[in-house]
Order: sequence, then structure tokens, then C-alpha cells
Amino acid sequence: MLDASQITIPAIVGAIVTFIIPLFLNRPWAQRLPRGARFAIVVAITLGSAGAVIFAWLKPDTWETVTAGLAAAFAVGQAIYNMLKSTGIFDWLGQPSPTPELQPPQRAEADNA
Repeated sequence: MLDASQITIPAIVGAIVTFIIPLFLNRPWAQRLPRGARFAIVVAITLGSAGAVIFAWLKPDTWETVTAGLAAAFAVGQAIYNMLKSTGIFDWLGQPSPTPELQPPQRAEADNA
């Protein structure tokens, strides 16, 4: 008999890996890597995901504990992000700092006119 978790876990891991591989390969630093290094990254991500599925099948209680902890950490991170986003702090952090190279030149005004 096929258990629902035997299908669910590989489906979830497969969906996550579908987003993780392009996330790494579409970065500017990854484009400069040789083809063999990019292939090694894909193989490492794929083997890691296969290891996660095997771990989930071998130790389902531990897997549920780990995923519950990750889900809780993600939820807290999302709540903090939403709180900080509503304050506008990310817009403020994204602005360039006023360095001397970026400031417009100031006119020299004669004090004794």
C-alpha cells in the first residue's frame, strides 16, 4: 500500500529543488564559473535533495520535527520581514550613502564681499 507521505515528501523536495537550482545558476557569479563547476553545483543540489528524501523515509519522526522547526523559523522570518517592510526601513537602507564622490560640488562663497 502506498502511503501519502511517500508521494508528498518527494513532491515537496522536487518543487523546492526546481526553484533552488535556477536561483544559483542565474546569479552573475555563477555565469562566470566554468561549465563543470555549474554541473557540480546541480549534482550537489540534486544529491542533497535525494538524501533529504531518503532521510525522510528512514526517520519520519525526525523529519517531521525538522520540517516543523524550519516552518516555524520561516514564519518568524516572514513576520519580521513584513513588519520591517511596513516601516520603510528597506527603502532607507537601499539609498546610497552620501560619500564625497556622490555629493555635488559646493560653491565657494566669498565671506568678505
